Amino acid sequence: MKKCIFYTWLCLLFISCQKENTYTVQANSKKLVIESYLTAGDTIKAFCLPAGRHFDYNIDFNDTLTQLLLWADNQIIDTLFPTLRLPNMVNQSQPLYNFSSQTVAKQGATYRLTALRDELVPAASLESIPEAIVPQVNHHPESKKISLRITDDASQENFYAIQFINQTIDEEIVELLAYHPSVEVLYGNSDFIPDDEGTSGKLALISDRFFNGETQTFDFYYRPVSGSNTPIKLVLSALSKNYYQYELSKASQYSISIDLLSEIGNLKGNIENGYGAFIGKSDYNYSFFPL
Repeated sequence: MKKCIFYTWLCLLFISCQKENTYTVQANSKKLVIESYLTAGDTIKAFCLPAGRHFDYNIDFNDTLTQLLLWADNQIIDTLFPTLRLPNMVNQSQPLYNFSSQTVAKQGATYRLTALRDELVPAASLESIPEAIVPQVNHHPESKKISLRITDDASQENFYAIQFINQTIDEEIVELLAYHPSVEVLYGNSDFIPDDEGTSGKLALISDRFFNGETQTFDFYYRPVSGSNTPIKLVLSALSKNYYQYELSKASQYSISIDLLSEIGNLKGNIENGYGAFIGKSDYNYSFFPL
């Protein structure tokens, strides 16, 4: 039977509210769904669940049936252990996870994650974390603008993400606006409408196919809370290609989910014999006062 069912699992995204990721899963699938964001400097965590089953707090935060192994240089370097607590649910920038390791992700490192569970197909994924990029930053508070001057490495494909985050306990994401034709802005908000040449949203993506090996300046306008001078953190992330493609497919799913006349989209993952994503990035952070 080729009829597909849609599996949804809870995951905190970086958009303004909690949202579901949707994967297309074959009926009676005996595969695992994995989502793991590798950020250089942070410990490696993962969310893992059998496909076709909804998340259950009592079961899936004490999962002793699934074994997640972390590899580097063809050797097992860590075993991820069940995590018995939720991360800060208020914090928008922290994804949901139910497995943790003691390994801190490193720039330039390549990791492999394998997942084993009785009666399910073993799943695996390989990912490399790119080196962080350090741009030249100029802040123009009078126009609420940040200018980033980026020099691209011509020897490889490079992908970047830009986001503004309020440095408060909930780390609310700040709307941004861009006019550069090479910038893709995702998760737009209808109450922050640019003119015909600009695009607004919560995350900006850049591929170096538009300026390979060159130096370019990108201007981003931010929208702080009215009258607030709460510090804002600019996050410039160097993304792996897997991460970049995953973000694009996730944004496509988001746009489809708010259009009831559209078909459900599929997330572009990189899990062998499974569903989901094992994706890496390195961040450069720049904090400033908006006023």
